[in-house]
Amino acid sequence: MEAKSLEMPCTKPELEEHIYKEAKEGLEADRSFSLREHACELCGKTFAHKGHLKQHIDGIHKKLRTHTCDLCGKAFARNADVKRHIDGVHKKLREFTCELCGKAFALKQELKKHVDGVHKRLRAHPCEICGKAFLEKRDLKRHIDCIHKKLRECACEICGKAFAQKACLKNHVDGIHKDLRQYTCEICGNAFKEKGHLKKHVDGIHKQLREHACDVCGKAFTEKKTLMMHIDGIHKKLRQYTCELCGKAFSQKKSLKRHDDSIHKKLRAYACDICGKAFAVKGNLVIHIKGVHKKLREYVCKICGEAFSRKGDMTRHVDSIHKRTPETSL
Repeated sequence: MEAKSLEMPCTKPELEEHIYKEAKEGLEADRSFSLREHACELCGKTFAHKGHLKQHIDGIHKKLRTHTCDLCGKAFARNADVKRHIDGVHKKLREFTCELCGKAFALKQELKKHVDGVHKRLRAHPCEICGKAFLEKRDLKRHIDCIHKKLRECACEICGKAFAQKACLKNHVDGIHKDLRQYTCEICGNAFKEKGHLKKHVDGIHKQLREHACDVCGKAFTEKKTLMMHIDGIHKKLRQYTCELCGKAFSQKKSLKRHDDSIHKKLRAYACDICGKAFAVKGNLVIHIKGVHKKLREYVCKICGEAFSRKGDMTRHVDSIHKRTPETSL
């Protein structure tokens, strides 16, 4: 009599393991058809390439951030992230500049987010070549000439750098090449095109020869016309030039124009060749270059010796720190 083989029924744990194995095999079979077939076993996130999965696990779960910034010690999972960090934080390589306010960003999408969120202005003149849009037609023409047509026919005779407009070339020469400013101050090194401007600088800044004093507040000036403008604008409040858009009044017509250009029209024609920041007034560009890039801080506090690139900054410093007591007032 032949013995019949008997199949013993599966126990519950064995059955559960069998069901789990079949389900797992089915899931892996389904996943093989997907473009993102490499799944993280820890969080379930999938990737198209095995290398990306490894980067994810190392950077997120294992915290293997082997690429370290030499400047601040911050670590990253990828070398590209370190470079982006250094460019944006330490080197300040913010090559994407807002044409409306001059603020610069390290990433193009950050600039777009800034423009959309801050300015929200319709740019009615788009470039048909790259799609970039501008507020004014002349800005569009300048963009096409400089970027697409490369019409930079105004070249600097000193360094060879070319510009699309003569005004941009002039700003470059004035701000970068100081050898055209033959009258140099022996005290602080600031240079001027005319001898009279150098004398006014030395008398007003270093010798403090301000013989035209205001009878009301005592503030002194090197020229009488500057004193009269001060009295009219500050004490007499003769601000006869009023902005039609916001109602703000000014004592001088040029001050009204500067206000209208920089605030309402956003005409910032004077751009810094070093960082790209733009200004409505050429004087502000010069102050920016001297104070930020050349570190020329010619306004020195007589009390503590701290130096500033703008006179207004020094005055605010004295008011807030030294409180302009009779013993310490300038």
